[in-house]
Amino acid sequence: MGMAVLPFVASAQSSPVLVQKPALTGQASDALEALTVQACEDGIKNSTRKVVSTRKVKKLERKHRDLKGCSNAGCLAKLSSLLQEKPKIFVKATIEEFGGSYKIQIEMSVLSAGKVQKVVVLGDTCQVCTTGQLASAIRRTVGNAVNALSGKMVDVTLSSVPSGATFKVGETGGSDPFRVMLPPGKHYVSATKQGFPTITKDITVNTGGAQEFDFRFSKDGGPQKSGGGGAMKWVVATGAVAAIGTGVYFLSIDGKGTCSADAMACPEVYETREAGWGLVGGGVALGGIATYLFLKGSNSNKSSQTSVAATPVRGGGFVALSRTW
Repeated sequence: MGMAVLPFVASAQSSPVLVQKPALTGQASDALEALTVQACEDGIKNSTRKVVSTRKVKKLERKHRDLKGCSNAGCLAKLSSLLQEKPKIFVKATIEEFGGSYKIQIEMSVLSAGKVQKVVVLGDTCQVCTTGQLASAIRRTVGNAVNALSGKMVDVTLSSVPSGATFKVGETGGSDPFRVMLPPGKHYVSATKQGFPTITKDITVNTGGAQEFDFRFSKDGGPQKSGGGGAMKWVVATGAVAAIGTGVYFLSIDGKGTCSADAMACPEVYETREAGWGLVGGGVALGGIATYLFLKGSNSNKSSQTSVAATPVRGGGFVALSRTW
């Protein structure tokens, strides 16, 4: 999502907003025009800003053909003077479709002293989405543009070290450096970069000027919220306990008869000594791997320790997995 906010005439802030004919590029069909216009108008209304009906504009265009496709200052000034609402703010959406995904760009311009100044440009993408999801993305982007114009949003830049990360803030995302308009308050952000663990954290956006937030990646996990290894460490630890427990059991029955206790004679006995020690050895090795995964995922590596212990006893054995802080 790209963003630019430029200075403009403050008196235009209270002006109604007119939605211009959208530009459809790429694989976008003309059928999207009505959806885009409606989504733009809804986004403006949701931001408690008055919108000039496109029906009025189309009616004027039929009477004044020179107003069709109006974009330059003179044409917009004439259009504004002919409308009862006298709009000074104009919104134009550009929708590009590529393979079921959409790229959205919203331009907001202000008419002042016979000149048109582009004051807000916001962009977003809708990856492999339905028309309903596209409409929602357009409404959200237009709403952010209107709020930026009213000073209700903060210009936020998210960057990464090393560079090249992808950021996600709510339903909006983009690549480093990622600029986004956010309301003041806390926002949950995730940052991903190939070859590094994902970083997730809350950022606090304050009122006032623009803000920047850095996300620093490290191979050992850095400021991740979740510990390294994920569920794998528990799988390995469980395997270690199971292997050692089975090995201890095999050692406890080695040399004993295969028959029940009340049998007169037992022709065969268990020979499970080698298998038992093999399982115990494998379990201890898995326990070492589990210990490494737990230590790697800990935020305080020096103060935590995970261990696996096994004690053969007559008729069975004890196995324990422990972690200390």
